[in-house]
Amino acid sequence: VRNSKAITVILLLIQSLLITDGALGIERRKKQVSDEISYFIYPLIYQVPGLGAGNGAGATVVNLIGDGSTLSLLRIKGEIEVDSIVASDIPLFTQHLTLSAAYADGKKG
Repeated sequence: VRNSKAITVILLLIQSLLITDGALGIERRKKQVSDEISYFIYPLIYQVPGLGAGNGAGATVVNLIGDGSTLSLLRIKGEIEVDSIVASDIPLFTQHLTLSAAYADGKKG
């Protein structure tokens, strides 16, 4: 009698875990990555003691080259000048094989 109660409790626990997993396994969220092209343009202003001050602008474009890809451009002028280009998550042959690259050039004065 004790063994049958223990077996019944164990079976009920296993069954409840299976039912819970099935109910929680339903995915209702939207995709995290959209395939629409979006962009963000932003001003850059800096003042660093000992280095100087300046201003510039930056821009980031998402999904320009492929789903999930990002292209960022940056230009700062002043006592320190910086130009930068960053391209990331560009799909090559498949969606899982991506390329990322960065370039930066700067000078003081």
